[in-house]
Amino acid sequence: MPKTVRDHLLSTLANLGEAQLKNFKSKLNEIPLAEGYDNIPKGVLEKADPIELTDKMIQSYQETYAVVVAEEDSRRAAI
Repeated sequence: MPKTVRDHLLSTLANLGEAQLKNFKSKLNEIPLAEGYDNIPKGVLEKADPIELTDKMIQSYQETYAVVVAEEDSRRAAI
């Protein structure tokens, strides 16, 4: 069975180290989003493990836009 977008997003987040995941979550709340989308609240992000974070991103941004948001956040977290 081919991997879904959710599978790929989860795999990426699960492969981050603890510090990288923490940095990713802190930047995720700060990035500008397309019209009609809201940032996930910091309180939700701080407590989320990779599975919960994947679910919340897909719930908040839909699959396709969640990948775009993750890519943008990764760029910002690397700075």
